[in-house]
Amino acid sequence: MAERQQALARVILKDPAVLSLSSFIGIDGANTTINSGRIQINLKPLAERGLSASDVIRRLQPEVAQVDGITLFLQPIQDLTVEDRISRTQFQYSLEDVDPKELAYWTPRVIENSRRSPSSAM
Repeated sequence: MAERQQALARVILKDPAVLSLSSFIGIDGANTTINSGRIQINLKPLAERGLSASDVIRRLQPEVAQVDGITLFLQPIQDLTVEDRISRTQFQYSLEDVDPKELAYWTPRVIENSRRSPSSAM
């Protein structure tokens, strides 16, 4: 797994928009098995790279797809992190409240508004 992930890293680091990366293998908060891992890609500032993160992903996808024995799923993440939970989805929402009655009141309303949103995947 380490060799395959290092092969991906070599391909990714050749891209002119990439500043650096971090590679993780094994079981943690996001990886549930030893044969899975994560690569966090740090891009150069937008003014320097001239492409959005999504454009960089589109450029990288055919290159990383040629690395044998491993599949990389690329997704941009927002700069603002409100919570420290790691998720295999782009967005994750959590509702918390010390008052269970207030939480019970607001939870169905948030879900219903999310379902009505044109961009909702619910």
